[in-house]
Amino acid sequence: MSLEEAKEEIYRYLEQNPDSYPYDIANELRLELSLVHEALIELKEEGKAVEVE
Repeated sequence: MSLEEAKEEIYRYLEQNPDSYPYDIANELRLELSLVHEALIELKEEGKAVEVE
C-alpha cells in the first residue's frame, strides 16, 4: 500500500475512532506500524490529525 493510500484509510478510520493510538490503527487496518507513523506525521502537517494525549 502506498503512503497516500494509507493516509486516506487512516483518515477515514480516525473520523470514526478519533482517540486511536498508532498501534491500534496499524492493527485494525493491518498496516505496518512504520507506515502508520509516517502517514500520521503527514496528516498532522496537513491539519487532518492530532496527537492523542
